Amino acid sequence: MNQKVNRRGIGLACLWGAIEANDVEYYPYHMTQIELFDLKSSTHQAETYALLAEVVYQPTLEKLTSVVDEYLLNPQLELWGSKHGGVLAGLIGIEYQSEGIAIIRHIVVHPSMRKHGIGHRMMLAMQEKFRLKKLIAETDRDAEQFYRRCGFVVTSLGEVYPGVERFLCELEVLAN
Repeated sequence: MNQKVNRRGIGLACLWGAIEANDVEYYPYHMTQIELFDLKSSTHQAETYALLAEVVYQPTLEKLTSVVDEYLLNPQLELWGSKHGGVLAGLIGIEYQSEGIAIIRHIVVHPSMRKHGIGHRMMLAMQEKFRLKKLIAETDRDAEQFYRRCGFVVTSLGEVYPGVERFLCELEVLAN
């Protein structure tokens, strides 16, 4: 098996198991809605770990297990996924702060399925499902433009870590 490595250095082949990134067929997403399912009661563990490895800093199996366990054990946390063609296309994890306010802890789309609006539609689906009035995220330069395109107000927090600029992203959801 060819060893694929994500941008943070972890071998994805070991996480995906038999599923290689090249084995996933490319799908054009023309649907307007996306259906989410609860990953806390899902059988997609290997795919969940592989997607989280894309967004967890310096991922290891132990660190990924800790992240998943936190979602499973903390009732303030929600972890939802979206499937396409039998494959986990993306996931979104949120933390409730107060009535109608949530922090996006993780959002990621399978590398072969990016740039089709899946991440944005997952956010919209979460807003609707949980009647969120405000979404908050903290991110790095890699995802800053994604949040801007989704309508978030993005503010630089400066160099929070040596050589790493962080951004606060906030979205007030307008009531219809």
